[in-house]
Amino acid sequence: MLQLKNNNLTPATQQHLSKRQADINGRPAFIDKSGRAGTLWDGKTGSRAGKAAFEEIKNTLIAMCVGVELCNYCEQSEASDIEHILPKSLFPAHTFEWENYLLACKKCNTTHKLDAIDVFDPDGSTNAIRVANGKEPPTHDVAFVHPRRVDPMDFMDLNFDDFLFYARPPHAPNTRGFVMVEKTLDILELNNRPTLVNFRRSAFHNYKRMLREFVETNQAANYDELEQAVTGNPQVDRQSPFEAEKQRILDGLRTSILTHEHPTVWREMIRQRNNLPQPIQQLFRDAPEALTWHEIN
Repeated sequence: MLQLKNNNLTPATQQHLSKRQADINGRPAFIDKSGRAGTLWDGKTGSRAGKAAFEEIKNTLIAMCVGVELCNYCEQSEASDIEHILPKSLFPAHTFEWENYLLACKKCNTTHKLDAIDVFDPDGSTNAIRVANGKEPPTHDVAFVHPRRVDPMDFMDLNFDDFLFYARPPHAPNTRGFVMVEKTLDILELNNRPTLVNFRRSAFHNYKRMLREFVETNQAANYDELEQAVTGNPQVDRQSPFEAEKQRILDGLRTSILTHEHPTVWREMIRQRNNLPQPIQQLFRDAPEALTWHEIN
């Protein structure tokens, strides 16, 4: 998982959200707030103002995705759903809170995440409990790595032996950070979906291949070496000036890396490069500019 950049909404859309949230917050009891949150959310695009507001929200969330319309949880599937990081049925006070939204794929949103969330109870402790559906949380001290508020890479590492996520130091067992990671991984099942783990492994090999092609293209001195570097994809245009053709291929490889699935794999390759096999370390030494490739411009 990666932290999402926080783009701002227009004042009109933010005002629309605030008005809907105030309606919920004005209800007398939790059950009333939760019920009103569901009703307002279901009808969020029923008015012209609501439709315009959520069109902007969806487009802004698309621009904030960790990849090109890529699910911000699994980083594999198309991001189609506006997901409440803190479930609206349990945290109605965050139903129309901009910071509580991200885009997720249908499977992550409706099969894995749903309304599942853990909170620390008592507040400030390391004891986390799953909040029961329909029940008011005993605290609002959420045990979940919130990618709009924190950088998940500060909390977890991707292991390149098994391609699973683990809590990273200083989040040792029995610390709050460790519990947050464990509960997040449990809810999203990021380590328990074999196909997803295999996709992360494939992404690693694809990133390595593209980085190697970038290095070899950059070192090419003629058209033959260009063709050898990219092995026919893309096709080298020998009618184009050599330097221009070389730059076109380099730009294309950079874009391919920045738009590939599982961008966390790439970010971890950069972070852990000194512990990766020597051939990969050498590729990064040969292409130091790749260390700055974090997001598509």
